[in-house]
Amino acid sequence: MAGHREVAACLLSAMRAGGASADALRARNGLGATALYEAVRNGHAETVVLLATEAPELAAMTTDGGVSPLYLAAMTGSVEMVRALLRPAPDGTPSLASFAGPEGRTALPAAASKSKEIVQEILESEQGLALLPRADLSGKTPLHYALLSHRQHGVVSLLLSAEASLARVSDNEDRRRRNFLHCAIEHNQEGVVRFICRDGMFAILLNAMDYEGNTPLHLAVKYGHPRMVSFLLQTMSVEVGITNVDGLTPADLAYSHLEPGLHYFLNPRAVVKNCLYWTRAPVTGEDHVRLHSRMSTTTTPAMDEDPKDIDGITATATIASVLIATVTFAAAFTVPGGYVADDHPRAGTAVLARRLAFRAFVASDTMAFLCSIVATCFLVYGGAGQVPRGQRRLYQ
Repeated sequence: MAGHREVAACLLSAMRAGGASADALRARNGLGATALYEAVRNGHAETVVLLATEAPELAAMTTDGGVSPLYLAAMTGSVEMVRALLRPAPDGTPSLASFAGPEGRTALPAAASKSKEIVQEILESEQGLALLPRADLSGKTPLHYALLSHRQHGVVSLLLSAEASLARVSDNEDRRRRNFLHCAIEHNQEGVVRFICRDGMFAILLNAMDYEGNTPLHLAVKYGHPRMVSFLLQTMSVEVGITNVDGLTPADLAYSHLEPGLHYFLNPRAVVKNCLYWTRAPVTGEDHVRLHSRMSTTTTPAMDEDPKDIDGITATATIASVLIATVTFAAAFTVPGGYVADDHPRAGTAVLARRLAFRAFVASDTMAFLCSIVATCFLVYGGAGQVPRGQRRLYQ
C-alpha cells in the first residue's frame, strides 16, 4: 500500500468487491506500521489523502514505537499530508489523528523544527492548543524545539503569540533551570532575543536567574554576543547590577573574559565590555587583572585557544606571500628582453612589448603581485593575537 494512489485505489476497490472486512485495512507489518503510516513514510501524499479519507481511523494508530502517521508527516515537513490527516470528516467530526511521537514528544515539536505552516495547521486543530505546554521526557516544550532548530524565528513568534506563558517554562535538561530567553542566548538566537526584548509581556524573563544565578545579560556577556547585550541594555526592565552565585555582575564577567593589554577594536568581548562601561554598569570593585586570572580557567571558551600548529602555518604562509610580492614587484622593472635604447624613437619601452607572450607575462605578474598583497594582508590579520580566534579562522 506504499505505492502510488492509483494502485492503492485499485486495491481498495478490490477489497470492497471481495467483501473484505475493515480489519484487513488496519493490518500492520512487522514493525506495527499500517498502510497509512507506510504511505507517509514513503512520501506518497496522494495515497495519504486517499487512505485518510477512506479509513480515517488509521490516523489514530501508532507503530510499536509509539509513532503516529501525523508525527511522521510533521517530521517530513509535508504540509499536504498533515492537512490530509487533520482534515475533519464530511459530517464535521474532528479528525481522529493521533499526535503521538517517541520519547513523549508530539507532532507539534516535530513541526516546530520544520515548518511554520505545519505548526499553524496543528494549532488550528481541535487538540492543537492543548499541545503547547506539553513537555517531552527531557522537559522540552515545542518552543524549545523551535529555538533549537536555529531557523524557525517565525515559529517561535507564532508559539509565543498563541501562549505567552510558554516562555517561562524551564528546560529540565541538566537541571539548569534556564527559561526560554536563557536558551535563546545560549544558542545565539539573535532574532528571538530582539523579539522578547521588544514585547513587554515577557518582562518577567529579563532578570530571571538560572541555577548559577546568571541573568540573560550575564549569559549574553559570557558567550560574547554584542548585539544581544545591546538589545538587553536598551530594555529599561533589565537590571545591570545583579550578581550571580559567584558574586559577579555582568560587567565583572565582561572584564574577566578579556586579557589585560591591547584588544582588537571589533573583538566581540571588547565591544561587550565597552557597552557595559558606557552604560555605567556596576562592578564589584575587584581588580580586573586578578579577576581575569581567577575566572580564565573556567570561563575562557575553547574557541579562543591558539593552536600553535595553525599559527606556525600562518607564519610560513605569510613569509611565502611576502616573497612572492617582492619577486613580482621586481619582475615588473626587470622585464625579459630589456628596454629599447635611448637613441631609438621608442626609447625606454620594453623590447618585447608588442608580443603576445610578453603581454601575458605582464598580466600574470600583475595578478600575482595583487593576489600576494591581498593574501599578505589576510594572513597578517589572521595571525594577530588581538583578533578573536573565530574571526581569525576566516583568514588563516
